[in-house]
Amino acid sequence: MSWGVGALIVLMAVGVYSWTSSAVFTALAMIILVGSLAGFFFPTVYKFYEGHVEVRYTVSSVKREWSQFRSFYPDRNGVLLSPFATPSRLENFRGVYLRFGRCERSRVLEIIKSKIENRKDEL
Repeated sequence: MSWGVGALIVLMAVGVYSWTSSAVFTALAMIILVGSLAGFFFPTVYKFYEGHVEVRYTVSSVKREWSQFRSFYPDRNGVLLSPFATPSRLENFRGVYLRFGRCERSRVLEIIKSKIENRKDEL
């Protein structure tokens, strides 16, 4: 799959260069395109700590305290950690989505459940 995306990027580079005849604009377009696909090409690292969860992307990282999450919603590919106690349309913007990838799905859900379920008694 990544070979297909890589071939598409090369094809786009050829198209942009033939349209603009400028190596500078072609390079800029490719930087923007690869940057927008960074989540696909470059690894994302998830680390669980006692007091917080950390998500490291290619050039940035997000650190959120477990106390900020009130619910979670697992699906086939990962789990959404939500700051809302009930489902909300804002979850996708304010929550954190953790992809399972190659890790043990049951172990990840067990850790998240222990961190968030225990808090429901406090709320």
